[in-house]
Amino acid sequence: MAPNRALLPDSLHHLPPGARALRATNPHQWLALTIGVRRKRALPGLAGLDPLLPAQRRYLSLKEIEDNYGSELASVTRIETFARAHRLVVTRDDRATATLELAGTVADVNAAFGVNLLDYTQAQMGSFHARTQEVSVPAEVQGDITGVFGLNNHAVLTRRPRLPTARRASLAQARRPWFVPGELAKVYGFPDAMRMANVSPCLSSAAVSKRRGSPITSGASPARSRM
Repeated sequence: MAPNRALLPDSLHHLPPGARALRATNPHQWLALTIGVRRKRALPGLAGLDPLLPAQRRYLSLKEIEDNYGSELASVTRIETFARAHRLVVTRDDRATATLELAGTVADVNAAFGVNLLDYTQAQMGSFHARTQEVSVPAEVQGDITGVFGLNNHAVLTRRPRLPTARRASLAQARRPWFVPGELAKVYGFPDAMRMANVSPCLSSAAVSKRRGSPITSGASPARSRM
């Protein structure tokens, strides 16, 4: 790495297992990147809202975020100068999210960020381009650039195999703190709902009371069920 460049913190990239390099990515291919920009100040935490009811909470508007926590203007200016020096085009400046979008050829992106993009293939992910080096930036924008996104275009999330229905139901029941009516019926020994569908309320009450060991008061006669 050249002495006038600095490594971007936490930018080391690991290839997916089984990835195989094919060739250098086409240097004329057009590439779009998202650049994280230093904010005026760190965003406030949300922990203070936890004890408040929803009606009592106040959230920042986008304008408030942009005015108080948005991109540092001096950082934006330096990054734009850096982009022009490396023939990269600024396609978007979003102050509220503190990001810049840049675009350029793979050759210019490689030179700007000190990487070498390669085309890879992997059994589950197919073809993609990626880099293995840490990202570096010129010393004059060190600290202004907080992240570079888009140098790798492979998938990072995979769908897990679905569990059998019975297994999903048992896990869901074990994790939730509430019951469905059928589960409560088993806990309290209620009669089967389908079997008792055509029995009058009095007879149903008698069956429940008898099962609980509390017979109906003597002298009370259950009403006839009406079909």
